[in-house]
Amino acid sequence: MRVALFGAAVAAMGLLGACDAWETATPPAPPPAAPLEAAAPPSFEDGGCLAYLLLRRAAISAGRAQGDAAALDAAIAAWRARGAQEMTSEELAQYEVSSMATRDDESADAIAARATECVASAPRQSPQTPPGETPGAPQ
Repeated sequence: MRVALFGAAVAAMGLLGACDAWETATPPAPPPAAPLEAAAPPSFEDGGCLAYLLLRRAAISAGRAQGDAAALDAAIAAWRARGAQEMTSEELAQYEVSSMATRDDESADAIAARATECVASAPRQSPQTPPGETPGAPQ
């Protein structure tokens, strides 16, 4: 009987030791931190002007419309320069493509009217900045 009690006592001590070891074990790692928030999307707003100007310029180039290609080119350069201040060249190219795709099904008259408005509202470039270049950009 003493042997049985002794065996039970040893077993109990072993269990207590295991419990103590478990309680003093390294606590679990904290949950991973929330992922960093993505950078804010570019804030360039042109009211769709690049798309309308590019669509109108393409129609003139293809002979489907008549208009002042030089004025469109100058306005496109001005809007691109403004966009380049807030977006990378890759972001600006993607912006142009997606903007054109969403407006491509508008009527030719609607595109022409908006392009005319966009030529008139194009950002003005300083006299020191050649057309198509971004003010303050390294040469």
